[in-house]
Amino acid sequence: MKLSNYPVLVLAFFLMVSGNTLASATENKANDPDRISLEDTSKDFQDFIQRLRQAVSDKKASVVNSALSKDFYIQRDFGGVYSPEISSAENFSYCYQLDNSKMFPEYKDTGWNGLEKVLNKPFFERIDAEICTPYGAREMKPYPHEQLCFAKSDQGKWRISGFVNGGD
Repeated sequence: MKLSNYPVLVLAFFLMVSGNTLASATENKANDPDRISLEDTSKDFQDFIQRLRQAVSDKKASVVNSALSKDFYIQRDFGGVYSPEISSAENFSYCYQLDNSKMFPEYKDTGWNGLEKVLNKPFFERIDAEICTPYGAREMKPYPHEQLCFAKSDQGKWRISGFVNGGD
């Protein structure tokens, strides 16, 4: 075999592998009964997510922080950053830092970009009536990489209720 054909073979192999990966990802999504689209959720949840998406687009941290549950949690923290003694906004900032002045320049907007990605993923309903969205590989078992969860407050309004670290 000529060495000049090597790049063509590598490219062909890459296209074949990436095509199979894309096809299996699409198939997994279609076969995953847990996934629900935003359109398949209640109207008030859709409105809540749309307001959050707009706040993220406008980079309005005050709107995002006002959507946090007063008892926002971080599960599977393994002794990391979660502290029940600090505010929900402070705990949330460990997951999605929205204040760019607290970030190194190379990480500017990382929190905003991550939140934008997670709010545009399919959702799934947990047993405890929370609606969560996976961030990362949904197929990772026993847990997706990360989950941002939403629940109704005692007043019946949707709130960002928690963040679940996933995958071991």
